Amino acid sequence: MNRPLPAQPLERGAALAVALVLLVVLTLLGIAAVRSTQTQLRLASNAESRTNAVQAAESLLETVASNSSNTPVDYNPDFRSCYLPTGGAAAALFSCASADNKIPLDSSNSSADALAYGYAEVRRVLPLFVSVNVMREAQTSARQYDFARYSITGGIDRSAEGRSAAEVVESVLILHSKPAGVTYE
Repeated sequence: MNRPLPAQPLERGAALAVALVLLVVLTLLGIAAVRSTQTQLRLASNAESRTNAVQAAESLLETVASNSSNTPVDYNPDFRSCYLPTGGAAAALFSCASADNKIPLDSSNSSADALAYGYAEVRRVLPLFVSVNVMREAQTSARQYDFARYSITGGIDRSAEGRSAAEVVESVLILHSKPAGVTYE
């Protein structure tokens, strides 16, 4: 009777080597997938932080523009007022030369981010008053009005905490009742 010979030790070692190579390949693929997922999570977190900063800056800008005391209709071409937080990076990065005109922010209308990390500036823009031809053509009573021009900058800076910063600049026209017989250049 012929008996089959037992497998050689070399053949048994080849199966083990192939299994170990496959295990290493699968481990490397798993590590690559985990790193890719972590990178995608970090990108999504950064995008969310940027979006939140832009929304907070726009909210601050809207809060400043909605208060008529922040945009007085006068004839001062050098008008400028500012809001700076009590501390933080924004106060250091954003300088406002006007210490006299401080923008009041209502804590009930403003977000905690705007109060703690926000900054805002209102500047008068030349020419001081502008007319809008479309409005003048619409009604004869519209000739009694023009617009005062302002530039409002609002920003949020949380970069000291590793979060995003955003700044929004908006031009604002405030309806102004023109005195009779006055012409502007």
